[in-house]
Amino acid sequence: MSQNDEDLMIRLRARLEEEKRKSPLEKARDFMQTYVADNYWDDIQKEVEHMIKINPITIIWGLEGIEDLLATPPQEEGVLANLVTYDGGWMLDEYNDEHAKVWLKELSEFIRKVMGDKQPPRSS
Repeated sequence: MSQNDEDLMIRLRARLEEEKRKSPLEKARDFMQTYVADNYWDDIQKEVEHMIKINPITIIWGLEGIEDLLATPPQEEGVLANLVTYDGGWMLDEYNDEHAKVWLKELSEFIRKVMGDKQPPRSS
């Protein structure tokens, strides 16, 4: 292996470790901004299907982040509503965390459906 290849592998491993250490909110926010923002459901489906083929870990991390937030919601009011509205670009029927939880649950189930047999096991 050349020095350039070794350097690349070191950088890739460091990046992978950095991503693993992100909080559920950071993972969910990354997913929302990348795959959900200003997209319709069919666009989200196409993006998720595409990434499952080339780099499924980004989808898995986003799904884990969303589901972790649903299992243990942030104490601070408005975090989930902001996640959906500002990071995801979606309007809620009512701007509050309860409606955001319902929307995020719908999104997580949608992602799992799109992933099919490639989805990770549920944590709960």
